[in-house]
Amino acid sequence: MVNNYSGAYTFDGTTCQLKDGKVQSGSAAPISTLRNATAIDANTIRLFQKVVLEKVSNVAANTYTVRINSDNTLTIKGYDKMNISAGEGKYDPKTKIFSFWYDYAEGGKQYRTIATLTPSKTTE
Repeated sequence: MVNNYSGAYTFDGTTCQLKDGKVQSGSAAPISTLRNATAIDANTIRLFQKVVLEKVSNVAANTYTVRINSDNTLTIKGYDKMNISAGEGKYDPKTKIFSFWYDYAEGGKQYRTIATLTPSKTTE
């Protein structure tokens, strides 16, 4: 399945540890990787988080969905087992760039990822 948002993207972002809902200074870890956005329905894509290898056995625990709403805001949720507690963003239909953040739990700790998805040359 494909939609207007699926395809290859460059994911550039930062993940920081949270404590009591606040970003911990000095905990930022930059992330830059290529990601494939897989269509779930006409307005939703699924993405692997961080630099997790994109293979079927990693889908349940390591993917999330991004729904593009009619006003170009984003709704971000965990897909299957990934625990996302909050997240939001915007989609720019002119540049086709997604800008968003989401909070998630991993290994008993809370994290926030802030990122942009820019279409790779192959999706333009």
